Amino acid sequence: MEISEKQLRSLIERVMELTVDLMNPQEEKVVVVYSGSDKKRCVKTLRALRAERACEITLVAVEQQLDCEEFVKEVCNLCKRIVSPQKLFREPFLYDKIVFPLFPRPVLAKCALGISDIPETKIITRAMEEGIDVVVARGALEPFTGKEPEAYQRTIMGYIRTILEYGIEIELDTEGR
Repeated sequence: MEISEKQLRSLIERVMELTVDLMNPQEEKVVVVYSGSDKKRCVKTLRALRAERACEITLVAVEQQLDCEEFVKEVCNLCKRIVSPQKLFREPFLYDKIVFPLFPRPVLAKCALGISDIPETKIITRAMEEGIDVVVARGALEPFTGKEPEAYQRTIMGYIRTILEYGIEIELDTEGR
């Protein structure tokens, strides 16, 4: 079988493209959903993501959460872009992972009960429907104060078990809040 010089060049170029693709894997695309108001926890999670892997981070936040100039500057240095939940839903969900640096109890409860009426739970529902990993970052769950009734604590712990059964990963906090 003979091939022309043009076909040979084309074949060599394609092999080179494939080799470059294998040597430079595509960055993981991560969505960080800023739920709550703990800006330090959000920045800590963004920094940890940057430090542990090469990834393209999109932060989902509402305008009210971006009220601090210092916070916005820090986020702009760590993220490729910042979008509102509404904008996120208008785009194709082409992400590898969804990360929650904060996971307030109302979000936990609604997620466990399958109630998708707030942006956070709508994002989780869509991620699960599309097979995208959902991670609750280290320290994101609110600790008990010790004053809550035992029945309340059991209910919250039941919600945590439920979301674990859904396949949502919760990173354990080994260093405290």
